[in-house]
Amino acid sequence: MNLSLSFVTLKAKLVCLNIQEVGGNTKSNSIFDFAEWSNSYFVLLQETLAARPTAIDSPSTKWRGKSFWSPALGKQGAVAILVSENSNFELSQWMRDSSGRIVSVLARLGDQRYNFVNIYAPTNPTERRSFFDSLPDYFFPNSIVIVVGDFNCIESERDKFGGNVTLSSDLKDLHAIYHLVDIWRKTHGRQTQCTWFNSFKTIGSRLDKFFIAQNLVSHVFSCEILPCVFSDHDSVNLILDLGDVFAHSPGLWRLNLDLLDDETFCAQVEEIIGNHVLYQDSFPTIHEWWDFLKTSIKLAAQEFSKRKQRKLHSDKVRVTNLLIAAKQELIAGDDSAKMTIDSLESELKTLHCVQNEAVKIRSRARWLEEGEKPTKYFFKLESSRARKNSVNSVYNSAGVEVSSQPEIEQAHFDFYRTLYSREQVDPNLQQELLMKVNLSLAESEIELCEGNVTLTEITRAVRGLSPGKTPGLDGFPQEFYLKFWDLLGPQLVKLYNFSLEQGCFSQAMQGSVTRLIFKKEDTKHLKNWRPISLLNVDYKICFKALTNRLLQVLPSVIQEDQTCSTQGRTIFDNLALLRDTLDYVNITDETGILLSLDQEKAFDRVDRTFLSNVLTRFGFGPIFRQWISTLYTVTLP
Repeated sequence: MNLSLSFVTLKAKLVCLNIQEVGGNTKSNSIFDFAEWSNSYFVLLQETLAARPTAIDSPSTKWRGKSFWSPALGKQGAVAILVSENSNFELSQWMRDSSGRIVSVLARLGDQRYNFVNIYAPTNPTERRSFFDSLPDYFFPNSIVIVVGDFNCIESERDKFGGNVTLSSDLKDLHAIYHLVDIWRKTHGRQTQCTWFNSFKTIGSRLDKFFIAQNLVSHVFSCEILPCVFSDHDSVNLILDLGDVFAHSPGLWRLNLDLLDDETFCAQVEEIIGNHVLYQDSFPTIHEWWDFLKTSIKLAAQEFSKRKQRKLHSDKVRVTNLLIAAKQELIAGDDSAKMTIDSLESELKTLHCVQNEAVKIRSRARWLEEGEKPTKYFFKLESSRARKNSVNSVYNSAGVEVSSQPEIEQAHFDFYRTLYSREQVDPNLQQELLMKVNLSLAESEIELCEGNVTLTEITRAVRGLSPGKTPGLDGFPQEFYLKFWDLLGPQLVKLYNFSLEQGCFSQAMQGSVTRLIFKKEDTKHLKNWRPISLLNVDYKICFKALTNRLLQVLPSVIQEDQTCSTQGRTIFDNLALLRDTLDYVNITDETGILLSLDQEKAFDRVDRTFLSNVLTRFGFGPIFRQWISTLYTVTLP
């Protein structure tokens, strides 16, 4: 039996040592003295063989910081993570398995979250394969993952000295799906070196290693395997520079749709809406009231979700502890513990599935690949999307490539400020063009578009929005409005018509999230990214109601050969027209010119005054034009 000892400092120094159990006071003192002298913030232990609480409490008292343990199952395993009292990391959460092989700690340093996962993999190939399949269940989302420990397998002939070479493919998912890199191999290329030798020094393997997230590779200062005189394993030392790690935001809040199936939560929201309606007249305007209502519901949803997560975490800890105890009883000779173990494992599996729903929500996937575990599929989908839509450097407005986070942010700000700035237009040319427009609405069609919005209109609008879409900045999706429509619908009618009078929507309704979607060619050129604005659903409901009005009269103001974005028409109609035109020219031998124009960022650069003049020329009434103006008006807070 061996003990693995690993260290991580602010510079992410990591040392792996395999020593036969913690042992008595002399060996235990040596281990903890060595850990303290290393000046490490995190000390990761494997194969401590500490099984009982007393065996854990004794070494824990020798460490002045916090410690997290997964006790041994019988005479194997037991891993622990010790955190120095001098650590600059803020500890958030931790998890462990029931077999003494995994401890996972989530810690924050500045704006970045790091997930340290300490493992001792099984030596049996079948058990090891299952172990690595379940390992991602102990990864915390939205964090940089570092997996360290004794992997008990090799992936390359260069990781073996003497004896038979048996290569393992168990770690391929860690590479392919979770983008974890064997950093010693990455930094040493084709070099051969081992961390363990048998007593005769005839066989050696590189079993002790750590995998780091791909975005940390460029922050590696050094990674070395060094001799260790009091162990049959050499140490592995890693130093990372964490001072300039690109900090991703934690993401925007989005209502968990599962809450809409929770009767307790729904009753709470109904009570909040009812109470706010009673005090609506106490607010200066319905704008302030509506924004306050959304904030109140959001806070309630966040607190409710936190309580559910705390309950889920508490249940996992409780079941894990019971499962550990049951397995110890089975090892001690109590055969009746088998049924208890089966029941507890089933319960723990259910709790893991509930937790994995968070990944499913983020991925917005609607189906599972047959035969794949949900966790693996959704992590694969998430990581693929993140990889596709991420950049490490861009060209700024001066054409200089920049790579630091502040420089990348400034480059984006400058580019889109220029893109969305109003350009100089020629009003005389606009007027000359509009005079050539000879289409206009009939009086009856004008009336169809005029007037305040009604409850019937916005009810049709909200039901016409596509479900499952990403919400805007406020985080409330279409499903939320449908769930509480009887309470919210009448209030939205008042809100929209008040906004028409004021000429603008409320501050919260005006907010949006701009998502950049890569199109083609070089990712460093910002022009090659398409900006997509995610609007709040309360804004989209009103927009949809006005769109439904417009659809009734569009045929009167749009020529038949305009097919893009027109209901009942398709762009393929114009392809057929182009084909027929070319055939006609060839048959009649007439002279023709084929001209193809593509306006760069056309929809982003439409002049608002021109838009208003076009509506006037088509004969739209003053109220409908005021609606369109209200949709586009932004007021600064």
